[in-house]
Amino acid sequence: MFGQVEVVGPQLMELAEALRAPMATSSEEASSSGGGVEGLAAALVAMAAYADELRLAAHLGHFNVEGSNFLSLHGFLKDQYEAHTAEFDTLLELVRSMDFFAPKCRPCLQGALGREFIHPQSVDTREILVCYYRNLEAYGMAAKELGRLAKDTNAPDVENYAAELVESAFKGSWQVKSLLR
Repeated sequence: MFGQVEVVGPQLMELAEALRAPMATSSEEASSSGGGVEGLAAALVAMAAYADELRLAAHLGHFNVEGSNFLSLHGFLKDQYEAHTAEFDTLLELVRSMDFFAPKCRPCLQGALGREFIHPQSVDTREILVCYYRNLEAYGMAAKELGRLAKDTNAPDVENYAAELVESAFKGSWQVKSLLR
């Protein structure tokens, strides 16, 4: 088979070390320099953490909303949590494309969040939706910051994806606010 190499024992450890050498091992290491590619990688991890929080909020809201517009809300929130799952995946793929590792566990991911996330204090449908749209707007503003950082770092792929996140976040926020009026 082309490219297949059998590596066992100490050779495996040496190979693993060699593969890890040029890469930052965590978002903390990536953010320690504050700017450049390392700062961009850290910002992407923070956005992924926020996308994951949005995914969970939309998914739990999907189960807890009630009222005469249940079916439309249920379907809308399902579309939202599926979109946030795809965003999470793309954001961390961008991190890996820059030769940095993604967080290794949930606490590490949550530690990268970097901004306040508003949680509803009850299962009241209106409160769930208000918290969700406010979080979407914060995510959209963070995506604008990510786009500026990407432009400064000469990363057009990240800059373009950040613009997509801005559009998606503010469109979702508008749709939720329209339901609440």
